[in-house]
Amino acid sequence: MERKSFDGDLPSEYIKGETNVQMETEKSIYSKSINEIKVTVRNQGPNPIAFGTYYRVEKYKGDTWYEVPLNIQFTDIGLSIKANETYDEEVQIKHIDYQLTQGLYRIVKEFRTENDEINLAVEFTIE
Repeated sequence: MERKSFDGDLPSEYIKGETNVQMETEKSIYSKSINEIKVTVRNQGPNPIAFGTYYRVEKYKGDTWYEVPLNIQFTDIGLSIKANETYDEEVQIKHIDYQLTQGLYRIVKEFRTENDEINLAVEFTIE
């Protein structure tokens, strides 16, 4: 886990004009023995939000986020969430090529609207 994240602090919610998109996990704290983490994306604006299947998992060490290696090939397809709808995604821990240890992690996803590119992250803790 040597590669530093190219993102610094990222919000879990983006509100600008009519755009309102939020990302959250089912829980904020998980044990090391988890099998998956459910991520929910909410589009609370009137326009669709576009995104893909790609995500990153990162761990916070010291004062820096580092990318956690993944053993998965993402299908490059476009998805969208209509106005006032949600999308659930399950991040499978078996695809993480790293032994989860205690600490702060986050899942990062990219979204697009007609006018903006948005990076959101949802944080969780492994105990």
